[in-house]
Amino acid sequence: MPIVENVRLLPFGKLVGLIKRVVFNRLCSRVLMFLSVLLETLLYYKRYDLIIGIDRQGLLEADILNRMKQTPYIYFSFEISFADETSDHFKLPEKNAARNVSRWVVQDESRAEALRRENGLDDYKKMLLPLASAGKGRASSKRLRDILAIPVEKKVAIVVGSISKWSMAKEIIQSVVGWPDNWVLIVHERYGRTSQVLADEIGDLKSLAGKKVFISDYASEMVDEMSMILSGIDAGLALYYPDFETHFTGKNLGTLGLASGKISTY
Repeated sequence: MPIVENVRLLPFGKLVGLIKRVVFNRLCSRVLMFLSVLLETLLYYKRYDLIIGIDRQGLLEADILNRMKQTPYIYFSFEISFADETSDHFKLPEKNAARNVSRWVVQDESRAEALRRENGLDDYKKMLLPLASAGKGRASSKRLRDILAIPVEKKVAIVVGSISKWSMAKEIIQSVVGWPDNWVLIVHERYGRTSQVLADEIGDLKSLAGKKVFISDYASEMVDEMSMILSGIDAGLALYYPDFETHFTGKNLGTLGLASGKISTY
């Protein structure tokens, strides 16, 4: 993550992340949540002017820190959990933590209404902030399509981000056999694991790879550094299919709207 003046990030590793998921998402124990944040406070936290809590767990931890340190906190929502897809046991701590936020930030009106209703938020504290890059995109002389040896006369569509059932990557790739001969597809998984994920999710692509489908295992560190990937691309595809297999891929996807980072990046 980039260094930003006067902003400190407090990440944690895989083991702590696993423990936190059990405590915050399964047990939903207020006492254990408090103890986990208390331990981190003793080891890491300093005095801050503002705390930013991102999504449910960030909101819960920010609320506990506020009670300990009286530091104001704001809530950034990128995912919405719905009560009828989770449980009252799961939602109650989240609703309690939302009461004292100084501001809550969400991407568009449709998600704002859903979040306000689900978490009992005050409408006057709402701040709409669509996802976007830091500035106007710049073309790159170095292009991914050239690195992948795609002929210059071909038109190129691209799929970026998550390669999973809800993103319909499999359906898009399978549809390529019916595309016009002058169109090809690049598949670019966000963390540079495209080949691995495709092998797990879709299987053998030998009949299409290097002909109609081109695989990118490159990963840029920041969204604003994706000009190399997107320069020379004719169409960006961003599909969202609510499969309701988890509380992240049900109504949360159904209300995505302008919250799509892929659409704003394209």
